[in-house]
Amino acid sequence: MFCKNCGKQLVDSAKFCDGCGAQLEVTVTQTVAVQKPKKNGKKIGGIVMVVLGGLSILGSFSNDYYWNIAHNGMNMSDFITVGIQIGLVVVGAFLIFKSKK
Repeated sequence: MFCKNCGKQLVDSAKFCDGCGAQLEVTVTQTVAVQKPKKNGKKIGGIVMVVLGGLSILGSFSNDYYWNIAHNGMNMSDFITVGIQIGLVVVGAFLIFKSKK
């Protein structure tokens, strides 16, 4: 850094020129932290999946779907239905817990 009054080279932390005694301008550098907006997409998606899966399971119980499976056996469409219901709840719960980090 140089003195604007006399041109003498000075150390960067100087407040006054040691040649002419002029007060030096202090430049202040300000750092601004920018926060990224939180993304709640995974959390909201997880909540929707858990709610839909839970409602689907409750609906199946209210229509005796599981009782019919227990007494009449399961066919391929029953495996798919139950798998989707359980999958919605499990994946939704995973997304909710993962989004907290």
